Amino acid sequence: MCIYGDGPARVDLEAQVRDLGLTGRVHLPGRTPLAWNVLQKGSLFAMTSRVEGFPNALLEAMALGLPAVVYDCPSGPYEMTDGGRHAMLVSLNDEDGFVADLRALMADPAKRQSMGHEAAQAMRTSYGLPVVLAHWHSVFSRIVKHHE
Repeated sequence: MCIYGDGPARVDLEAQVRDLGLTGRVHLPGRTPLAWNVLQKGSLFAMTSRVEGFPNALLEAMALGLPAVVYDCPSGPYEMTDGGRHAMLVSLNDEDGFVADLRALMADPAKRQSMGHEAAQAMRTSYGLPVVLAHWHSVFSRIVKHHE
């Protein structure tokens, strides 16, 4: 298992991995400039953020077909996952629920595959380039009409 990212908890996480005897199984490579390539190799995506706006990492992971377990932050994940339809959406700060959903998803390859496929379709339908460009075209058209 690889956990990417960096921050003030890194030293504590390294100690926890070492103390639990997981050094050969859990790797903490830090930041990577090749996030897209790393995501493509994954089997699932876990986002433990408790505050988000529009989490691009979640969008990218789901667009690549990764099933996800995420907290229901005040904004972002609920909307992006269609209320938990396309990912496992855990109540904010429910750490036991997060662990349970993560375990359930890890133990069920068929669910990972179907959830990942549905997530990818949903992201393309909602956030694919043609959809986004059509929205921008609509916005600009309304602005032009308003100023004519």
